Amino acid sequence: SLCWVYNLRAAAVASGLTAVLVSILELDAVSVLPKTLFVKIMHGGEVYQTSRGVWSIAMCPVVFLLVAVFWQDLVSGRMVFLDKFCINQIDPVLKKRGIRGIAGFLRNSERLVVLWTPAYLQRLWCSYELASWIYLGRSNICFMPVSFAALATTIICALLSQYLVTYLFLALMEDVPLVVSILSFGTMCVLVAIAARSLVRELAQLPSQLSSYSIEKTSCFCCDHGHVHPTTLERIHCDRKLVYDALRDRLFKDPKGSCDFVWSLDVEEFTCLDYFDKQVRRRFDEFLMPSGTYKISYTHSLIMASPALWFYVGKATYLESMPWLEVLRFTLYVVSMIFAVMPTGFQMFIVCCSYFEGLCMGSSDTKLHRMLSTGASASSLCLIYFSLHGLISFPYSYLTSPVPMILTSAIASSVAVLVFRGRAPCTLLGT
Repeated sequence: SLCWVYNLRAAAVASGLTAVLVSILELDAVSVLPKTLFVKIMHGGEVYQTSRGVWSIAMCPVVFLLVAVFWQDLVSGRMVFLDKFCINQIDPVLKKRGIRGIAGFLRNSERLVVLWTPAYLQRLWCSYELASWIYLGRSNICFMPVSFAALATTIICALLSQYLVTYLFLALMEDVPLVVSILSFGTMCVLVAIAARSLVRELAQLPSQLSSYSIEKTSCFCCDHGHVHPTTLERIHCDRKLVYDALRDRLFKDPKGSCDFVWSLDVEEFTCLDYFDKQVRRRFDEFLMPSGTYKISYTHSLIMASPALWFYVGKATYLESMPWLEVLRFTLYVVSMIFAVMPTGFQMFIVCCSYFEGLCMGSSDTKLHRMLSTGASASSLCLIYFSLHGLISFPYSYLTSPVPMILTSAIASSVAVLVFRGRAPCTLLGT
């Protein structure tokens, strides 16, 4: 999940530049990297025999993985505050100072990254940090569900596997059998649907968690183990008391009365906690559920489309001997597919998964219903893919004039703008 937040943009850019560089080296005018595949392509209703290299689809995944893992080792200057490691967990005095200093760390932070799971609002520490951030008047929150990172990684691996199967059969048989295409694409859709169902199912719990939130019901390590360390059997100090004291002394003593969060010191503690819970429900709802819908950020949609970029840029080498109109048509096709069609398709797929999962959760949640929901989600992915892909591919493959391709690209771009133009203070599934 942290790789998706901090490294994946750089990985997508680096792999995309690698694809362009490798394709240039494959050109006949350069001839540094050999072309090893001979394939048939269709343009304007006519079939052409051409050659293509495999270097792009072979090298770009390696670059993507290396940058995704080691990017923070290559750049300097970025610092993060990770409470589990930055607050002393052994020395009670240092721990108390660390807890009281969290507001200071947050005040000097540019962004709050929430690695969300269904247990997030059930943890005392997480609630305290998020409430502190909102109290400081900050709105830059990156809401990253851990299950979204799993879904996005599944999509990238599925797309890459699909393209690798294509190249493998092109190398062995100069064509991909229909049965192989159906099986590989169907398997990809099922795996993606399973990951998407997990994400949607977890996010569906967020509204009810917010409506029933109570800081007294949150869990912390010390209270869960009776204030006795399970390994050393030593007595451990209560984190809950430290957090409550910090809330009272730091966050909710607002002498100017300018903040919505005010901790009343004139009433008993249980009344203060109840007031805090009500404020948290209202403010958390504004930040985490601003629109009531689940929206993937456009940037993450482009990252998930990276394997398609590697694939299509690798195909571009055959344009070397084509007239400029063909180059224009292919460029419009690739740009529309990567920057409009695929991001729109991802968002439409999430909406369909939410709908089918809602039907499943509204009825008896049995294994049969879960299988039906997965099947319906996978079928919707197939339908979305073939519909949007056909919209772009038909004028490119069967029409010779660039005008239909220009019109189709404009329509696809307009739809993408309508889908992604809304931005909330906290965009669900990343920023």
